[in-house]
Amino acid sequence: MIETHLQEKTKDLHIKTPKENRYPIKVIGIDEEEEAGTIVQTIIQQYKLPCTTRDIDVKRTWKGRQGTTAILALNKAGHQELNNRSHMYIGWSRCRVFDHFFLPRCTKCAEHGHNATDCETPIRCVKCGQWGHKRDECRKDPHCHACDLDGREQSRDHEIMSWDCPVYQDKIEQGRKRIITRLS
Repeated sequence: MIETHLQEKTKDLHIKTPKENRYPIKVIGIDEEEEAGTIVQTIIQQYKLPCTTRDIDVKRTWKGRQGTTAILALNKAGHQELNNRSHMYIGWSRCRVFDHFFLPRCTKCAEHGHNATDCETPIRCVKCGQWGHKRDECRKDPHCHACDLDGREQSRDHEIMSWDCPVYQDKIEQGRKRIITRLS
């Protein structure tokens, strides 16, 4: 009686196990002949990683001037084995390897943490940080709004979209440390 009742009440429930944290890397220069499905298997075999193909995700791939680029997400074991590499061999290709942490930056309101498609804030220039105009209409010198908000004393003569922005670099580093802490 109770068993039947429980089965009826729980028939639509599904158990999901949370995905473990993964460490994202960007691999540039993969041979264009290498198929996305075999990249992970090739890495596991060449580096004798204690992983299966389910432990490393290929998030996306695209072809560029330097061959194929792939964003991979490594589990703890894969990260420990491949940590701090500036390059790796995939097949016969010597590929450059970088950390890949994505921090969205809005081109509409010049803020970090979201994209313009999700933004409901009025327009702010990503070049000078002033309200009311877009970057392509701007005639002013670059001035970083993010560095202003953060109270940075360093030079602010860069755009918020600059890869060299100290606030952006700090947020990327915080994300990297957060993932490494979770992997430990």
